[in-house]
Order: sequence, then structure tokens, then C-alpha cells
Amino acid sequence: DMQRLALFYRPLITLSIAIDARIGGNEAFVPLLMNLLVHLANAVLLFSLLKRYVGLMPALAATGWWAWHSGHLEAISWMVGRVDTHSTLFYLLAIELDLRHREGRLRSSWPALLAFVLGCMTKELALTLPGALFLLWLLEKPKEAFTGRLREAFSRLLPYCLVLLLVVLSRRIFLGEEIGGYAIASPQFANALGFWRPFVPRGEAAGLGAPGIAFLVITVSAAVLFARHAWRNWRVVPLLLALSTVLALPSAGARGRGAERYDYLPSTSMAGLLALGGPVPPLLMMGADLLTGVPERRELQTVSSEVRRYRDEARTRMQQAQDDVVCFVEAPLLIQGRVAFNVGTDRLGLAPFGHCPVPVLPLRAVDSSLAIQDRPPVIGT
Repeated sequence: DMQRLALFYRPLITLSIAIDARIGGNEAFVPLLMNLLVHLANAVLLFSLLKRYVGLMPALAATGWWAWHSGHLEAISWMVGRVDTHSTLFYLLAIELDLRHREGRLRSSWPALLAFVLGCMTKELALTLPGALFLLWLLEKPKEAFTGRLREAFSRLLPYCLVLLLVVLSRRIFLGEEIGGYAIASPQFANALGFWRPFVPRGEAAGLGAPGIAFLVITVSAAVLFARHAWRNWRVVPLLLALSTVLALPSAGARGRGAERYDYLPSTSMAGLLALGGPVPPLLMMGADLLTGVPERRELQTVSSEVRRYRDEARTRMQQAQDDVVCFVEAPLLIQGRVAFNVGTDRLGLAPFGHCPVPVLPLRAVDSSLAIQDRPPVIGT
């Protein structure tokens, strides 16, 4: 909807893509490298946060499970997927800086508030940060009375609520709506309750064959070991499930195949849940995810090669469009059920990704939700 200015108002993402294009031109290496580096930085931040609550080895194992998880493939492998990796960076950074301020390692809370603002300029999921901090504050000082922790957590919220109010008001004034993204377009709040999604097998492991049976055996073993070790901290479990729901709220309007990247940030709380059972459950789940991740990585390589072929053919077609009124290029929305972002004609005809002297339009069905099954011949005007 071109009328919704706030749909993708993410200026820091636009800036990061511009920087990547300046460094690496129109090749994929630099954007993918940047996404990977940010993902590794997120893993370091997650490890630092988990270590405060569960200790070194459980935190390391749970971070390994999260960093390896095959559900993060699209967030890292697509340039546009950086809206999740980069916003998670500012989200976790704000939490880390806030905790350091509470621990007396930072004099002021301003660094955390600044990271909060930068996160809001990266993706609208950062708007939930005050709620996430509130739940994390309740995890502190577990031996104290819950009512006392509740009052203290409410007292800490004021500066974050003020910043949130300013961000929301500015978005309303300049963009016409407060939230943006997919959440306001078709809210389906039940999607935010899917804390179980990171533990569900996909692809070959979702069937009744050997991979599916192996996944089930490993998962049940991890669940039994988790229950044996985590029962002492059973009061923490509802808070972590609530935290996952809060983190998932802004993306609750978009689900389905190709939407696993929306669980990138919410699954950090599930890493914390696994860590409650010690290092073995997350290590077992990492092994189970191999059964899902390896086939998905092979499939993504196939899709990427198809995207590259369509992209190269489109560029060749645009070079031949000198005498046309409109240049039509093959640009399927989906390839093997995955969104083919890199074939998007909104960028292929514009610098630095390409040049075309005439408007570029995709050659596909009018209903863009339908994928082209048979590749039609390229036509001219």
C-alpha cells in the first residue's frame, strides 16, 4: 500500500544498504557479510545476557543453539532480512546497556535510551522494548518478594515510556500512523503466542521418516533433561514465555512459509528457557536442528542460484531495452515457496543495482501473490 508511509519506515536499514552498495557495488558478498557480522554480534550480546542468569556453560550452549538455528537462515541470507538482525542488535544492546547501568558499570541510562531510539529507526519491533525490560527486571533478585520487584520495575519504566511516547507521537505526526510494518496491516495476535515455533521440525524432519523420528527422540530427551533440572526455576518459565510473546507482537501480522525470520528476536527468550535446564538440552536441540537445517541450507542454495539466474537475465534484458517504452523482466515473487526479494524490479532498474532507460515492470500475474509456474518468454513493449 503506497499510501502507508510508515509501512517500511526504517531509515537505518536504508542507510546500511546504501553503505553496502557503496562498498561492494551490486554484488551480494558485502550485504551478506554485514548480516553475518551483525548476527555474530547478536550472539555475543545474547551470551552476555544469559550468563547473568544461568551461568557460563548453559549460556554458551543456549547461545550456540540460537546462533545455529535454521529458522534464522532467511534473516541472515536475504539483504532485506537485516531488518530483523539489525533491529535485534539495537534491542539486545539496549538491554545490555540498561543492565550495566543497574549494575553500576555505567553512570547513566542514556546509552540504553539511545540504543532504544536507534532500534525504533531500524524496525518497529523495538517499540516493545519497555515491556521486555519490565519482564527482565522481574527476573532480578528472585529471593525478594514479587510485589517489591513489581513496584521497582514500574518505577524504572518512566524514562523508557517517555522515549516511547515521543517516538510514537513523531511517527503519528510525520508518517500518519504509530506502528507501521505488518502489525497494523493485518494484526493476528495469536501468532505472537507461537513460542513453540523454534522447536518445531521443518522439511524432511517434519515427516514420519528417519529424520522425523530422530528429531522426535532428541526433542523428547531434551525435554526430559530440561524438566529434571529446571523445576527449581519454574516461576521463571511464565515470564520467559511472556517475554517471547512481547517480542513477537510487532510481527504478528505476517506468518507462513518464508516468515521464519520474524522469530529471530523472540527465539532469544526461548534460548533463555532452554538454558534453565543446563547445557545439555540446548546442545541436544542444536543436534536436532541439524536434521532441519542441513536440508534447508541446501534448498536455500538452490533458490539463491535461481534468483541469481533471474537477476542476470533481467539485467541483460534491461540492457536491450533502449528502444522500448516499458521493459518487462521475469521476476517471480516466489521460488520454491520462498520470497524472491532479489528479483524485485523496484531496485534492478535503479542505481547502484542496475540501470535502465525506461520503466521496469515484472512479468508475472496481476495478482502478485501467485508464483509463475512456467517461465514465460521475455517480451518487449
